[in-house]
Amino acid sequence: MSNLDHELKQINGKINRWHTFEHLIFAVATLLSAWVALTALDVWLRPRFYGRIALSSVLILLALSALGWLIRVLNHKRSPAAVAAFLEKKFPQLDNHLINRVLFACESSQSSWLKTYLNEGVPGFASLPLSEIKNKKLRKRGAAAIAAALLALIVPAFVLGNAWTVAMQRVANP
Repeated sequence: MSNLDHELKQINGKINRWHTFEHLIFAVATLLSAWVALTALDVWLRPRFYGRIALSSVLILLALSALGWLIRVLNHKRSPAAVAAFLEKKFPQLDNHLINRVLFACESSQSSWLKTYLNEGVPGFASLPLSEIKNKKLRKRGAAAIAAALLALIVPAFVLGNAWTVAMQRVANP
């Protein structure tokens, strides 16, 4: 594995962590919203034991599904060429130099010109602002979604009082 491949593998890990965090924000918002909906059903329907088990099972299954999805996003494997293409899409100033080096490095018969080209550094690669890959707009929307879900979870407690908080507890722990 070349030094460039190693760097691209590390960048892939960063990309995966950033994407996982962005998915985590929406998973939390979805779980909170589901908890609100299931709590409202508990308040409205007043289910007995098996109904409460069903409501709790839905919340648990959603949480497990979200966890599975987050693990899948975190462990997403990209080839060095795929990472290079991703970076060149985000940073057009790389001007195909990165993908060219990755693909030419795979050539079995390398000419002296190609060896010289591969030994040169990728212009601008070391100074890439990788943090710009983070989707700040999506993160802000996710934070707003979590805030809205938390409000939807907390405000009914002031209106319905103890009935809402007991229903929240029953959904979380039947």
